[in-house]
Amino acid sequence: GFSLIELMVAITISAGLIALITTSFSQQYSAFLFNKKKLEINQDLRLSMQLIKKDLQNAGVFGDFSFHNQESVIYSESMEVGATCLSQWCKFDAQTVGVKSFNNDADAALGSYSSRLKSGSDVLRVQLSGSKIAYLDPQDRQGANCGSSNDCTINQCNNSGIEYLNKAYFINNGIESTYTNYMLTSANKAYLLQFNGIPFTSSDIHLRSGGELLLNFSLSNGCPSTGKVSIEIESGVNGIAPLYNYISYQPDMFTMTLSNLITRYYFVLDSDGSNPSGLYVSSVLPNGNMSIPTLISSNITSLRLEYVTDNNISFNQASTQSDRYTLCTTTQMNNISGSTYCNNKWRRVTGVRIILVGAGKPISQEQISDTVSEVVGWKI
Repeated sequence: GFSLIELMVAITISAGLIALITTSFSQQYSAFLFNKKKLEINQDLRLSMQLIKKDLQNAGVFGDFSFHNQESVIYSESMEVGATCLSQWCKFDAQTVGVKSFNNDADAALGSYSSRLKSGSDVLRVQLSGSKIAYLDPQDRQGANCGSSNDCTINQCNNSGIEYLNKAYFINNGIESTYTNYMLTSANKAYLLQFNGIPFTSSDIHLRSGGELLLNFSLSNGCPSTGKVSIEIESGVNGIAPLYNYISYQPDMFTMTLSNLITRYYFVLDSDGSNPSGLYVSSVLPNGNMSIPTLISSNITSLRLEYVTDNNISFNQASTQSDRYTLCTTTQMNNISGSTYCNNKWRRVTGVRIILVGAGKPISQEQISDTVSEVVGWKI
């Protein structure tokens, strides 16, 4: 048998070994949890970055932030749809379509979720055209003698001698005809159109037989009606319908396409008890309402944007090289009393830097934090 002393020695040694094994296991398990959480945060940061980058790269009219890095007055004015239109949707505002960010819910789009917006994090709005488009078919449907009829695709306005688009027939390639907001674009012009509301109604755009889309413009004797959208065709028209011999200038009618306008918001919310904090995305639904925010990652704690603005784009010249570009934060872009090179210079943006911060805490351990940033640039 064992003596009492031998038994006590054995117990002491066993206890020490068990404590050593337990401590080693605990340390290894803590290291495992730490690395697992760190990897999870890193993966979420990369995934979130890819989602945002993809939308930013397609922002604007044709992608690559088209029409937004142009300060030219000609481009700005050419985005107008009609001088008589009273609705905000009647022209392409350079601050409206493409990329823009806010320090808070500046345009009230997020509604009740605004109270949960994470302090110090930006709200990013990205607008882009849908992947499905409808192509303009300039051929009339009313026969060869429709030159004096307002049913023609193009009819000369009796008061001004200007050609206006009365009707637009589109060969549908899968776009949603129930959407509220659309983009009508051509080789050198772009228009923002809103249906199922002022100035259009649901009857102004509809599917015809064979999947064709018909877009009606409100005209009186070929001239635009007050408060309605009208699109001026700055081109010469020879011949008679339906076989026009177009001499097209601007916009080139043969390049006109219609597509859905997609608007997405990215933002970071605090927890409300039922829903976790993290990075969320919300989209404008076809009826114009906002969708319920969808959680992308509960590990993202901050989203910030910085913009590169081009101060002198005329003939690619600047007084000095250091004066050419300015790096602006969201606050500076929206600050009226701030830098003149930043405030409201969305049309001069040539690139944007996305900054995502992720953080998490493994069980009974210190907080882990990581940051990733990437730059998206556009053609000038």
